[in-house]
Amino acid sequence: MPNITISALPVATLQAGADVLPIVQATTSTTKQLSVTNLFTSPTLVTPALGTVASGNISACTSTSMVMVTPVLGTPSSGTVTNLTGTASININGTVGATTPAAGSFTTVSATGTSTVAAVNASASCSIVNGGGNESKLRISNNFPVTLDIGIYNPSFTTLAGVLTTATNHPIEFGVNNTKIAALSSTGFLVSGTLTSTGGLGYATGAGGTVTQATSRTTGVTLNKTSGAITLFSAAGTTTAATFTVTNSTVAATDVIILNQKSGTDLYDLMVTAVAAGSFNLTFRTTGGTTTETPVFNFAVIKAVAA
Repeated sequence: MPNITISALPVATLQAGADVLPIVQATTSTTKQLSVTNLFTSPTLVTPALGTVASGNISACTSTSMVMVTPVLGTPSSGTVTNLTGTASININGTVGATTPAAGSFTTVSATGTSTVAAVNASASCSIVNGGGNESKLRISNNFPVTLDIGIYNPSFTTLAGVLTTATNHPIEFGVNNTKIAALSSTGFLVSGTLTSTGGLGYATGAGGTVTQATSRTTGVTLNKTSGAITLFSAAGTTTAATFTVTNSTVAATDVIILNQKSGTDLYDLMVTAVAAGSFNLTFRTTGGTTTETPVFNFAVIKAVAA
């Protein structure tokens, strides 16, 4: 074959793996042939400097040393996002997760309606209820034990039959502006300020009782109530004073006894002539009447102290 320049050779528009190319081997300075297959599988290529990609799609990248320039990603409309690292903020509007979250601890409860706090056991419940406006109520049911920090104490409370009661003997203190004004204890309700009321102030149903005098108008009676009614023995009225003893376990020696006439034709002068622990003496006489009858006298015990 005569000498011919490479540029004058026919153009091969298709290449096969077995096609050969002439090369000069640098190590031996000899001319050899190289197949197309060996050309693309045998040599080790030096990583070129790619520069910064301004735009376009990159796929099937396996390099671990590529430096990516942050593109403008936009807002995805849907899809799954995984392996996020960094301090980016994600706004979620919808349901997160597909299962019920595990139990946890919550330190702040805020609601405009009713907020239910997880029960200690399956049969107990505790809820914070909005009572309207700025009012909140603590509702405890089903014998649910709860601890409240009241004053300097930390008593435990239990509800039983709808009654909130302390498990210990600590009093419950109430105050305004860090000043105690009342205390509820096992001995009663103590008010250190002024007790006022726009309604009636006195004893409720169950605090009173009745008793009828027997034998004579000087026969003693027993009625262990803080208030009540005493019916006298049937006899004629007289202006001569008579006295009988009312045995009453609610009375202390420092108490004050209030008396008045409830019924009877004659008008009576009523006097308390002695007060002792567990009793008081009632002295009475008519203002001039002599009717034979059974008048009724009301009494009330006012608790008092001498110091």
